[in-house]
Amino acid sequence: MISRHFETIKNQDDPFKFIIARFLMRTNLCRFFKIKQNSYMLRFYPSALSRQLWINPNYTHTATRFFQDYLQKNDCMIDVGASIGTTTLASASCVSDKGKIYSIEPNPRIFKYLHGNIELNNFKNIETFNVALGNKDDTIYFSDERSDDINSINNSNVGIKVPIKSLDSLPINQSSISLLKIDAIGYEKFVLLGGQKTLEKTKCIHIAIIEKQLQQYGCKLNDIFDILLDNNFKLFEFSNEKLIFPVTESYTAHNATILAIQDIDDFLNRTKYKIDDKQ
Repeated sequence: MISRHFETIKNQDDPFKFIIARFLMRTNLCRFFKIKQNSYMLRFYPSALSRQLWINPNYTHTATRFFQDYLQKNDCMIDVGASIGTTTLASASCVSDKGKIYSIEPNPRIFKYLHGNIELNNFKNIETFNVALGNKDDTIYFSDERSDDINSINNSNVGIKVPIKSLDSLPINQSSISLLKIDAIGYEKFVLLGGQKTLEKTKCIHIAIIEKQLQQYGCKLNDIFDILLDNNFKLFEFSNEKLIFPVTESYTAHNATILAIQDIDDFLNRTKYKIDDKQ
């Protein structure tokens, strides 16, 4: 046990700051610290992502860069699996006061952190939902592990009981959705099945897929692709080099960030990205 902890600390980019961060989280003193990001602030809540950003405030996920490239003023965006709110807050800054962000986080503990970060920044263009998303309205069990970035729907009736709703049943009264981001830790198929009406008015979907996570719910990568293709989306893999690559029938990746795009010309005009079809 001790050797494993020592190895974990040794492998950190900043071992000393990592030790301090763990102490602050265990004593709950972390809440007195704030983390400055480009367009917003975060409170250092006792969560894995908060800790990572407190240790390295300059860390920027590839996905965050994409949202900043894609979103424009007055856009409407849905953030499924919002966690502590990094995507929600960055997107709220991009769409301005007349834009709208719908932020969805199922874990009640993490939802409180999300809400606290929204209040800290005084954003008025964000609406939040403390529910899980699936293909029906019911209640489910959701894990509440200390490493909150791996929490997901639990089919074994272990964890905390939370409401689950379909995306289409939420009061999102918008004629057009510019961007739908889905991070559902393997439950993406059911989120999509419960959002068929929403998909009809969505321009672009950003979806991170890990095949091992899909398997715990009896799903495959092609299940996701088939739903998106049936809804007239064109599929691309995303890179951090402002390039997108068409997803073909021979696609074999097990983990990928997929962009599902309705209007490719609109997408390229927004982002200034280029298509690399030589893969």
